Amino acid sequence: MSISYAVDFHPLYQSTRAQGMGSAMTAIVDDETAIMYNPAALAGIKNMQLNIANIDAQISTQIVTDYAALGKAFMAPSVGSISSLIGKNIYERATLSSMLVLPGFGIAAIYDQQIAVRIKNRALPQAEIGSQLTYGVQAGGGMTLYKFRHKKGEVRFGVAGKNLYRLGGYQHPTFTQMIAFDVKSLVANLSTWGVGYGADAGMQILYRLGRDVQLLASFVAFDIGDTAFSGTSSPQKNNLVAGGALRYRGPDMLATLSYEIQQLDESYDFMQKSHLGVEVKFPLLRLYAGLNQAYPSYGAAFDLGMVKFSGAVYTQEIGAAMHQNAETRGMVRVDVKLSL
Repeated sequence: MSISYAVDFHPLYQSTRAQGMGSAMTAIVDDETAIMYNPAALAGIKNMQLNIANIDAQISTQIVTDYAALGKAFMAPSVGSISSLIGKNIYERATLSSMLVLPGFGIAAIYDQQIAVRIKNRALPQAEIGSQLTYGVQAGGGMTLYKFRHKKGEVRFGVAGKNLYRLGGYQHPTFTQMIAFDVKSLVANLSTWGVGYGADAGMQILYRLGRDVQLLASFVAFDIGDTAFSGTSSPQKNNLVAGGALRYRGPDMLATLSYEIQQLDESYDFMQKSHLGVEVKFPLLRLYAGLNQAYPSYGAAFDLGMVKFSGAVYTQEIGAAMHQNAETRGMVRVDVKLSL
C-alpha cells in the first residue's frame, strides 16, 4: 500500500490546553498564549502577566512502545536497523518559551526543537524525515474595533510580527536516497540556518446572549503568505482558521464548547480540517476533551498560582486522508508565572 503524506503545517507553537481540546483554540484564547493563537485576544487582557518559563515536551506513543528498536537504529544506524523503523511514527518535540502580556500587547520568546522519522511501504519506501530547530521572538497588539450596545460584547482585531531563526526542517527523501542509505545527503539538507520574518492577523468577536452565556467567533491568518527562511530551511506554512464557541459561566465553574476549521485554503479531507473541544474550568483544575480531526483528545491542568502543571494526549493524521496514518502523541507542560 502506498502512503502519501498530508500537508503538515508543523505549527510553530502548541499548548496542552489547545491540544487537549482538539486544537480548537483561536476563538476562546484568553491568556498569555493569545500572542501565539490570536493577537486580537490581547485586547481582552486585563492584567500584566509574566510567564517566566513554559516548558513543553511531546513524544509519539511508539517511542515508548518501541524504545529498544529505536535506540539501535539511531545509535548504530544500518540498513537493517533502519528497516526496523518501517511502519512506525517517531515524533519528539521540546519547546521552551517566555511570555509577557499586558492590556493590548504581548511579546514572546520561543525555542523549539522537533525530530520526526516516518517510513512507510517496505517494497517502495516513502519517508518523511524531520530535524527542525527554531528560535525567535513574536510580538503583537490587539484593540477593540467596535462595542455592541448595552455592553453585549465587542469586536477585536490584532496583528503580530515574528523574527525567527531556523535550522533544518522536514523533507521527503528520494527512493534512491532510501535504497542507498544516503545519510550524508539527508543530513546536509537539514544543516543550514535560515532567518525568516512573518506576520499573523486575527479577529475575535464576543457577544453575550444572556447573563451567563457568551458567544465567541474568530478568524485568524497565521504566517500570512508563508514565513519563508533563507537557505534551505523549511518554511512556516500559511494557515487560515475560522472558529466559534459557546461559553457558560456557572457557580465556581466555566464551561466552553469550541469548534474551528483550519487550513481553509487547502483542498483535502474536510475532517482533517475540523477541530472540536470542550473545557471545564474550576478554581484549581481544568479538564479538556475534544476531537482533533475526528480523533479523541483529552487533558487536564492544575493551577497552583505561580506554577501550573498540565498534560494532554491527542492524535494527528499524518497521511493524505483520514485513518490512513494516525499518530498518537503525549504532551506535558510546566508553567512558571507571575500575575500582576
